[in-house]
Amino acid sequence: MINRATRAGAVLLAAGRGTRLRPLTDVVPKPALPLLDVPLAAFGLESLRRAAIRPLINLSHLAASAERALRPFAPEGLWLNEPPEPFGTAGTLREADARGLLDPTFVVWNGDVVADVHPGELLEEHRRSGAGATIVVHPVNAGADFVVAGGRATSFIDRRERMDAPGVRFAGISAMSSSALSVIPSAGPAGIGESILRPLTESGEVAVVVTDVPVLDVGTVGAFLVASQRLLDRHPVAPRPPGAVTGVPGGRAYLGPGSRAASGVMGPGAVLLRASVAEAGARIERAVVWPGDHVAAGALVEDCVWFKGRPLRAPADGAGAR
Repeated sequence: MINRATRAGAVLLAAGRGTRLRPLTDVVPKPALPLLDVPLAAFGLESLRRAAIRPLINLSHLAASAERALRPFAPEGLWLNEPPEPFGTAGTLREADARGLLDPTFVVWNGDVVADVHPGELLEEHRRSGAGATIVVHPVNAGADFVVAGGRATSFIDRRERMDAPGVRFAGISAMSSSALSVIPSAGPAGIGESILRPLTESGEVAVVVTDVPVLDVGTVGAFLVASQRLLDRHPVAPRPPGAVTGVPGGRAYLGPGSRAASGVMGPGAVLLRASVAEAGARIERAVVWPGDHVAAGALVEDCVWFKGRPLRAPADGAGAR
């Protein structure tokens, strides 16, 4: 239910189905995917909380489960439950603005992004820029979304057509003015890239903030593995994981609440999520054991997600680190 007496200074986009994360997202909604037992979208919500910005969170797939997981991290948040066929990222902004739920300037944060970006500073930079949108980007030699010059995006690149183009890649975090939403089609699903950023770029209305901080985009099983390992390396992180990060020979490992692992089982990069068990004689390295799962004696679990008693692997493409 939406509280119409308040407005939001940010939209956290969390309605995605997470198709590329299946079968994990068949049982857990994408924004609640456990990174060291912390819901994925909670990292963005924590950044907004620290900046004292009230979020609006949109939900669709397994919405009730997602809200239960995220509500502790957004006690003053607004919630927008979308139909089974979601509005699309730009359509969500159109709907929220039509309902009077957004401040005149607001942050948009993709719920599958983990990054040490300060949303309050981004809003300040956006207001100074006078642009319709201000996007956080980082330079890439290939797979760019934009060409930039003089602090503005000068060309929009469709990665589906030009996968090798150099330039900058959008980090999934932006600030916008409500006046810029007029470019969104009036009906039907619409995405931020094609429906907002492309036309605003063509009119010179997209300012850029170039960052060199790591950006984790958790959109695939491989990216989920990468993000879990990176968060181990970056410990402590916020929100703080509920389990224990410990040193092991060669690195760090994580043991979630209610989990048990026999001595010598956990190697570098081992992540045993809540209520999982690994028996003596097993070995786990650079892998995530799904909540409540069981690793039998003698099993070698490496570079995978151990899910429902079997390894779930992804192409070793380094996906997830932008």
